[in-house]
Amino acid sequence: MDQVKIGFIGTGLIATTHMIFIRQIMETLPEGKRISLGKVFDLDRDKAGTFAEIHGFSAAVEEVEELLEDPDINTVYICTPTAFHKEYFLRAAAAGKHIFMEKPLAFYPEDIREMEAAREKAGIQVQVGLVLRYEPVFWFLQELMQKEKERLGSLLSFIFRTDQEWPITGSAHDSAWRSDRSLAYRGCLFEHSIHDLDLLLSFFGDYKGVAARIGYRSRLARESGIEDLATVLLSFENGVSGNLTSIFHRIKGRDVRRLELIFEGGAVVLDGYDLVLPERFRSFTVEFSEEEKMEFSLGEIEEQYRWRHPQLPENTWLFPYLLQSLAFFRSLLEGRAPRPGLAEGRKVHDLLEAIYQSAQE
Repeated sequence: MDQVKIGFIGTGLIATTHMIFIRQIMETLPEGKRISLGKVFDLDRDKAGTFAEIHGFSAAVEEVEELLEDPDINTVYICTPTAFHKEYFLRAAAAGKHIFMEKPLAFYPEDIREMEAAREKAGIQVQVGLVLRYEPVFWFLQELMQKEKERLGSLLSFIFRTDQEWPITGSAHDSAWRSDRSLAYRGCLFEHSIHDLDLLLSFFGDYKGVAARIGYRSRLARESGIEDLATVLLSFENGVSGNLTSIFHRIKGRDVRRLELIFEGGAVVLDGYDLVLPERFRSFTVEFSEEEKMEFSLGEIEEQYRWRHPQLPENTWLFPYLLQSLAFFRSLLEGRAPRPGLAEGRKVHDLLEAIYQSAQE
């Protein structure tokens, strides 16, 4: 493909986030010269019009067919509430468009298999918005585990906690539809910790078993039927096991992750990780004993990332949303399959389904 021309289906918060970084790519990186903007569609026509004007699209259309039937648009970002993902994916695939698909992919695993069949039939490329795979901090964590594997020894267990202010009106993730089960389907585990589960799958491979409890602790959770608490014990085929706790709460502005990895000979702890903060985490340490402890800064991590990714221009902003769109565009321009694709998306959805089934037993 010589040129990427983008259309957007859905123009809410996550679409705006993507466009901030797509604009950075267009204005600062070599690939940007081969990217252009086409049309946008949203059920809220006023929102679509404002989005198109702010970000420089050629038009906001009243019907999605006007976008999908445009022969110049070869790529679409689908950024709608989850309830509409499958419909728009199938229509975009039938129109032969390459797709960047936000997570979660769909409500049910069988929907995702239908989407995979449509992708195969259309011969299109698809990337899924599992953005933590493009976080240099987690790349560095994997590199560190490999580099220090002799001293660390076998991984005994992990403890992963992720908690976020309810992502509805007034929060940093202002998406009121996420309190409506008909649009979002489920809560903290499905909408938020899909990222954490995907990260664990990328670290440890296929899962072996799960045991889970799902909670509806707040009035909002009980009335909406959307969980605000999930506690999950996971085991993987490689022998690793540990637990994930996922929470929605009302603590203003709080959105943090803490990951502890306990090995035979050491402990790796990432504390206070927050994707939207400039420094991204409170602390990142490796402890071999009381006397021997290593600490890492974001600057050190980014320096290592640049050294290992020399194809990135020096002025590249190493932010996950930019890196994932850049990888998507490069895969299209170079004729490669994007990662993560629908196969990786299906795996994490299969794990989610197993967790919810376990919680009902």
